[in-house]
Amino acid sequence: MKKIFFTLLFISHTIFSQQIETFNYPKDHYRVETKDFKINPTLNYQVLNEAYFPVTLEDLNLKKGKPIKNISYYYNDDNTKACSLEFTPEGKIAMTEDFYRNEKITFNYSKEIIIRKKYEIRNDKSERVFSIDSIVYDQNQNIIRKSLTNYDLKQKNYKIQIEDYEYLEKNKLVKMYRYSIVENIPYIEGYLSVYEHENNLITEKIYYFKHNNHYTKELKKDSLSIDSNFKKNVYYLNKKGEISKFDQFITDKSKEKSTSLIYDNFSRINFITTTMQFDNSNTDSFKFDINNNIIEFTYDGAIRKCKYDKNNNVISDILTDKESNENMFTAKYTYQYDINNNWTTIVFFKNGSLDTKMTRKINYY
Repeated sequence: MKKIFFTLLFISHTIFSQQIETFNYPKDHYRVETKDFKINPTLNYQVLNEAYFPVTLEDLNLKKGKPIKNISYYYNDDNTKACSLEFTPEGKIAMTEDFYRNEKITFNYSKEIIIRKKYEIRNDKSERVFSIDSIVYDQNQNIIRKSLTNYDLKQKNYKIQIEDYEYLEKNKLVKMYRYSIVENIPYIEGYLSVYEHENNLITEKIYYFKHNNHYTKELKKDSLSIDSNFKKNVYYLNKKGEISKFDQFITDKSKEKSTSLIYDNFSRINFITTTMQFDNSNTDSFKFDINNNIIEFTYDGAIRKCKYDKNNNVISDILTDKESNENMFTAKYTYQYDINNNWTTIVFFKNGSLDTKMTRKINYY
């Protein structure tokens, strides 16, 4: 089972020494399964080097009615603080501290730029920056650059991972460069995606490129050596402009994978059918309630059914083998809420036994 703790999923994959089997697994699973079916990158839930990049209270599944100043988390009945978060009055995340991993993350927001710094907190309480990542976007909310810079023990950067995006019109992505710049290595290599738009069809051609004798910190795109061979993705659009089919090619003509999508009237994906080369097809399905909660979904020969409380938090999560109809996993959750409908205590029962308790103290502006 995939183990994550729902609120802190976007901050760290392993904040606690033990983690709760997530009661938000349906939403997370849906997000992972549908992430490939978008052309333009969006600000929310950005991932670079598998690091989630949250921005607001809503991204962290917190109610946005009253601004939150800070939150402290406690594991089981331990009075030792496990983690803390701070927010701006506008509801944007400002800082997190992980007291188990001795890490701190700060967020800085300026016009059309978001910068996140990760610090190691040493035994003497001094701090060392070990990575900085950022998102730069335009006035149309299109991301034009994502970057991740890693630092060594002497605080010198040794590797920069970059994604650059170019748009032909307001929201039409036409190029994406993915590459790394490594300190003291005199060349850059990466991939260039070129998007060709034709009516209800978008073709993405992915080329390998290399730039030798390179000692600068910026990529000279007009002097790249681009491989003539390319991989290819083809996106087929329905009348609403949604991706109805997604084909992936190893080379220009060798199809590796084909995925078909069916949507409901609210543009939610109900069925994802995937066919691999020389293999049988597989279908994931999703059912939603009127609050957009996923109440049932199937994957890998299993059925998962969930129930929610009035605050749209999962209270029951049952995983059943599709063939035998036997329960493989049962989770139940109980909550206590404050007057703003943010939970202050969650108790997790796994297969009928008490497993974990989490409490949090929330201070509002």
